[in-house]
Amino acid sequence: MANLSIIDKLKRSKILDLLQEGKRIDDRALDEPRPLVIDIGVIPHANGSARVRLGDTEIVSGIKVQPDRPFPDMGDKGIFMCTAEILPLAHPSAETGPPQRKTNLSLVYSLIV
Repeated sequence: MANLSIIDKLKRSKILDLLQEGKRIDDRALDEPRPLVIDIGVIPHANGSARVRLGDTEIVSGIKVQPDRPFPDMGDKGIFMCTAEILPLAHPSAETGPPQRKTNLSLVYSLIV
């Protein structure tokens, strides 16, 4: 512990004290989950929407459905197109618009559905 700064030593001491008391830094018990709140229908013009809050983390999600005719070469089969947008206030590194990382959202959504 000789190389630790005074701040690191204080943090370590606080964490050890909390563990001995069976508490977390936010005063929850070690086995107590964060509060979970789910509100539905929060976006008026969406076909479906929800706001989920877990502790201080909040996510808002909306779904719009736009049925259309299948492409001529698809026969009677349709397609499922997915997009996502992340607001800049979500994280300091987030930029407006779809995520820059190459994520196959169709695969992600098919696993969920």
